[in-house]
Amino acid sequence: MSNEESFGRMVRERRRALDLTQEELARRVGCAAVTIRKIEYDEIRPSVQIAERLANLPTGSADARAFTRLMLAGAMAVDLDRAGRIVIPQYLRKFANLSGTVVVAGLYARVELWNQKDWQAYQEKAEGETGDLAAKLTELGV
Repeated sequence: MSNEESFGRMVRERRRALDLTQEELARRVGCAAVTIRKIEYDEIRPSVQIAERLANLPTGSADARAFTRLMLAGAMAVDLDRAGRIVIPQYLRKFANLSGTVVVAGLYARVELWNQKDWQAYQEKAEGETGDLAAKLTELGV
């Protein structure tokens, strides 16, 4: 990926390829059009909620699947160094706010990398909402 490419630019180009306006995409994911604009111009990172909504767009069409893959994959081939480590590309480190100590969270068949402070804040919030989560899971029959 060249220095001129960015996550926001990829989102903008893909949205245009899908022939969606910022307002249409925003309606589909339940956010304001200004949020989509700021994501596209790399002024903000999408929240976890917005990223999840983008990931949950209907995948019936090839275009919708490609858009979801674009939003979540960010795949890139990297080489292991002699110690078996990978170097995370700069644009992904910036996107995920990774610096200093990084938390690796295993989730079923995937791995998430978190900034340590962001992970701690997420854990504190999640621990405070366990009762709500349990109730929601019960409603879903889980």
